[in-house]
Amino acid sequence: KWKDILTSIPSGLLCPHCTLRCVSKRFLAGEVIRASSQVIASTYFADLPPSQFAEQLNCAVCFGLMWRLTSDPSSPSSVYQKILSAGYQLKEFGVEFSLSPCQLVRSRSLQVFLRKKGIRCNMTAFGVKDIAKAIYSETLSSLKDLKFVPIIAEADTKMSLKIEYENSIAECTPLKPLGFQDLNHTKRKKKHNWSGSTRIRDRLIELDDNEFLELVPNLPEKPSMPSTFSFVIERAPCYIAGRYNKYSREVSNTRWMIDAKKVGGEFVAGSGTRIGVASVDELIATHVLNVTQAKDSTFLCAGREDIDVRMLGRGRPFIIKLVDAKNPYLTQEEIDSLMTTINEKNTLVGVNDLCLAPADAPNMLKQGEENKRKCYRALVEFSSKLTPESIAEINALGEVVIHQRTPLRVLHRRSAMVRDRTLYKISCTQID
Repeated sequence: KWKDILTSIPSGLLCPHCTLRCVSKRFLAGEVIRASSQVIASTYFADLPPSQFAEQLNCAVCFGLMWRLTSDPSSPSSVYQKILSAGYQLKEFGVEFSLSPCQLVRSRSLQVFLRKKGIRCNMTAFGVKDIAKAIYSETLSSLKDLKFVPIIAEADTKMSLKIEYENSIAECTPLKPLGFQDLNHTKRKKKHNWSGSTRIRDRLIELDDNEFLELVPNLPEKPSMPSTFSFVIERAPCYIAGRYNKYSREVSNTRWMIDAKKVGGEFVAGSGTRIGVASVDELIATHVLNVTQAKDSTFLCAGREDIDVRMLGRGRPFIIKLVDAKNPYLTQEEIDSLMTTINEKNTLVGVNDLCLAPADAPNMLKQGEENKRKCYRALVEFSSKLTPESIAEINALGEVVIHQRTPLRVLHRRSAMVRDRTLYKISCTQID
């Protein structure tokens, strides 16, 4: 029966891998999936001339992806070496493949063509994307004991691989629904882009074979131009938590700039006059970035004190969110060394209880901030002389609800309104 399929398909249209996907269920076998195009052709199609198959990058369905995965320098092991050369440390990974939308149309066109000839095609069962993910997961899992995570959202490292074809939108145009309004391709309106893979897939599900043939009556041709194959490494954010003490009254919580300069009609963040000599964020995050080799960081803490207020005692809880960290797997010895470095390099702030934190740490920090009862100590000057009776009256107040207007010092970042605050206990001691 497979010979009937081959005689129905024009020569030079499909690569050996896609031809085998059409005619055989053996593609489920791992050794067949990883075999090169030459091995597939010589093992399963030895009687056929080389002209029966498409050239390396000219397959009408996979655009040469199967050749790239099994025979090209962009194979999984080569991608892994590029990741290591970029300085990334890996323990686990997930794989995400994005095909050009027109590949879905081309695959459906071939299936419909064969079905109309009474030939059952197995291509749907073994999609290009699924095969590519299988090759990557099997190959990379055998390297350095890497763990493959099937659910991409749960992996701390995601490999996003993508095939792009310049003529994709033109090939998908016949499937465009009547009356569909094109919208600008912005992040907010991305879901309205009719030519995306998800919409094309949904559109193909809507159409039966006859309806599809009315829109796409011909078999796919060889690609009119080369496709591009690229990959991007996306590291999930990692978190380092701890507590900080602030010993200076000239250190802000984060970098504080005012009177930003205007460049090209827009204000440039970070320009203008700096308030204070440094910030808690910079004094801590600089050392963390050096150790983890992260691209960027965000400083989160449970509340914040004013620039002229010290933070003593156990310290204020904080979390540093690290973006694209190449070395997120710190040992306890490395964390202790990092904590020592931060405390020895400056006298303005100090850290303690430093540790790696889970992904839900920011939510836990926020909950703690809302529920935490805070203790303040202040020196208060009265306009009249205090008596033992007035001090006793203050200490006997107990729980009191006060109505606080937004302080002037924070009006630049908070709405002007009245908020209820609860004082649970007041203790007054006369010192002069």
